Amino acid sequence: MNETRGHLLAVGLAAVLAAYTAVLINRASYAVGGSDSSGYASLARSLLQGRVALPISELDQLELPSPFAPLFVPQGYTPYVEDGRPTAIRVSYYPVGFPLHLAVGAAILGWRGPFWVSPVAGAVSLLLLFLVARRLGLSVAFALGSAAILAVNPTFIFMASQPMSDVAALLWALVMVWAGLRSREHNRWALLAGAAFGMALLVRPTNILLLAPLIFSLRLKLKPLFFFALGGLPMAAVFLFYNYAAFGHPLQTGYGAISLQHFITTTGLGLRAGHYLYWLMMTMSPLLLLGWIAVAANRLVEWRNRALLIVWFGAFLAFYLCYNIYDAWWYTRFLLPGYPALILGAMLVARDLLGRLPDRRLRLAVGLGLLSAALGFSVYHDSRFGVLDIGRDQAIHADSCRWADARLPARSLVVANEMSGALKFYTNRSILRWDMLQPRLWSAVRTRVVEKEYRVYALLMDHEVESAQQLVVGEWTEQGRMRNVGLWRIDPMEKAPPGISYGSGFSDIERDGDGVSWRWMSDEGVIQLQNTGRPMRLGIEGVVPLESLSGPAAFKIVLNGKVLDEIPISQQAFLKEWVVTPLQQGNKAASELRIITNRVFVPGDLDPRSSDRRRLGFSLTGLVWKEIP
Repeated sequence: MNETRGHLLAVGLAAVLAAYTAVLINRASYAVGGSDSSGYASLARSLLQGRVALPISELDQLELPSPFAPLFVPQGYTPYVEDGRPTAIRVSYYPVGFPLHLAVGAAILGWRGPFWVSPVAGAVSLLLLFLVARRLGLSVAFALGSAAILAVNPTFIFMASQPMSDVAALLWALVMVWAGLRSREHNRWALLAGAAFGMALLVRPTNILLLAPLIFSLRLKLKPLFFFALGGLPMAAVFLFYNYAAFGHPLQTGYGAISLQHFITTTGLGLRAGHYLYWLMMTMSPLLLLGWIAVAANRLVEWRNRALLIVWFGAFLAFYLCYNIYDAWWYTRFLLPGYPALILGAMLVARDLLGRLPDRRLRLAVGLGLLSAALGFSVYHDSRFGVLDIGRDQAIHADSCRWADARLPARSLVVANEMSGALKFYTNRSILRWDMLQPRLWSAVRTRVVEKEYRVYALLMDHEVESAQQLVVGEWTEQGRMRNVGLWRIDPMEKAPPGISYGSGFSDIERDGDGVSWRWMSDEGVIQLQNTGRPMRLGIEGVVPLESLSGPAAFKIVLNGKVLDEIPISQQAFLKEWVVTPLQQGNKAASELRIITNRVFVPGDLDPRSSDRRRLGFSLTGLVWKEIP
C-alpha cells in the first residue's frame, strides 16, 4: 500500500513539474534583447558556425582605421586587442558556458531550442533542490516545500523565462552539491561533482565561489579529490582553449578583457547590503533569511551540513556586496546559485522548531502558516513585477529590428546602443554605437558617411534619444515607432545645432504609439536657448486643451524679460514663429524664453479615475531654434 501511494505521489509530482515547465516555456521570451541575451545568443550562433572572432565590417565599409572599432561593436562584444591596440575583429566578452547550452538547444530543436534552455534548467533545478533537501535529512514534505519556495520566487521565474545564464549557474551549483553529498558514500560521485563545478565555472567565472560549499560537501581525501579533478578536466580544457581562441591567452577571460574587475569595490558596501537584504526579504519573506542565519546555531544539524549551507549562500552574498552593479530588484539574480542554501537552512530550522510542538495538528497548522507567509511574499511580487510577462516585453527587440530593417535603404548606418545586439542578431545592418562617440570621432565618421553615400538612421529606446542627439549631430526626424522604440532619420551636420534646454514648468517628454511626442507645460514654462550672435528663427508648436479649460485662454511669450508677443487663443492647434535678432538675444550664452498661459486644468479634477494631479496648460509638440540662412 505504501509503495502504491509512493508511486502515485511520484506520478502526481512529475505531472505538476511538467505543468510548471510548460507554463515557463509558454510564457518565456523568444527574442534576444539587451546586452546579455543578445550576447549569449550571438556567441551560440557563432559557435555553431565554427567561429569565435567576427569581422567589424563597418570599418571596411567606411574605410576607417581600427582605432574606430569600438564605435561599431554591438553590446556584448569587444574589439580583439593585439599589442595593446583594437583590431578590426570583435569577440564576445561573455563566458562560453551558457552559449554552449544555447548551441545544444539550437542543434536539437532549431532556433526555438535556445529559448527552452532556461525554462528546462529551472524545472530540473527544482528537482535537484528536492533531492539535495532529502540528502540533508529533510522529509518529503519539507523537501517539497523547499522546491515550492524556489518555484514561486520572482527572481527565479524572471530569469528562468529568458535566455540568461543565471538559472544555468543555479542548476550546476545544485548538481555539484548533490553529487558532492552522494560522494560521501561512493567516491565516484565526485566525478559528477567535478564536471558540474567545471560547467558552473564555464557558465560564470564567479562560480569559483562554489569551492566554499564544495569543501563541506566532498570528503577531503585523496580518492574523492582525484575523481573531482578528473571530472573537471574536460571543462578546464574548454575554458583554456576558448580563452586562447577568443583573447589570445588561456587565462584571459572576456570579463577581464573589458576590465570588469574595476566594479569590485568596498565603497558603497552598506548601500548594496541594504539593497540586497531588502529585496531578499521582500521576494522571499524575512523568514528565509532569519532561518538561514539561525541554522548556524542549530546543533540538531550535522556541523558539516551547517557549514555547507552557511558558506554556500554566504560566499555569493559577500562577493556581490562588493560588486557595484546592483540597483534593481532583479540583480538578486547574481545570488541565485546560493538560493538553495538560504531555503534549505530555513527549512532545517523550521523542521526542528516545529518538532518541539507536542501536537501533530498544531505542527501542521504552524508549518503551513509559515510556508504560506513565505510563498505570499513571492506571489505578491510575481504579480507586482509581472515576471511572467517577460516574453511579451522582450518581443519588442525582435519585432522592432525586423520592422526597421524592412524600412531602411540598403546603404544605411543605424545608430543604436540598447538595440545594437538585437540589430546584429536579427539583421545584417551596420551599426554605430552612440554611447561610444566623442565629438572628434563623429566628425571623422560623418565625413566618411557623406563620402560613401550612406544614410544615417537611429533605432533607440525612448530613454536614449536625448543623450544620443547630443552626440550624433544632425537633423533628427522620427520615422515611426513600435511601443517604446523609435526609428529616426538623421541628416548629419558638421556642428551641433544651437542647444535647447527645458527648465521649470515642463514635464518630461511623452510619446504615443504613432511617433507623436510632446511636453506638458503648467501655467509657465522656462526654456534656455543657446545664443549664436546671428538672426534666429523661433517657432513654437503645440496643442491648447481648450475643452478642459474653464475659460478663454491667452499666451504671453517673453524673451529675456521682454514681451515678444501676446496671443489670444481661439483654437486648439497653436503654431507661431518669430525672428529673433542678435540684439534681442543679448550678450549672454543663452536666452531665456518664457511661455505663460492664463488657464490650466488638473486631469484628476476632470476624471475621478485619473491620479494625475499636474496643473497643465499647454502641450508643446515642437520647438524650432535655427539660424536663418
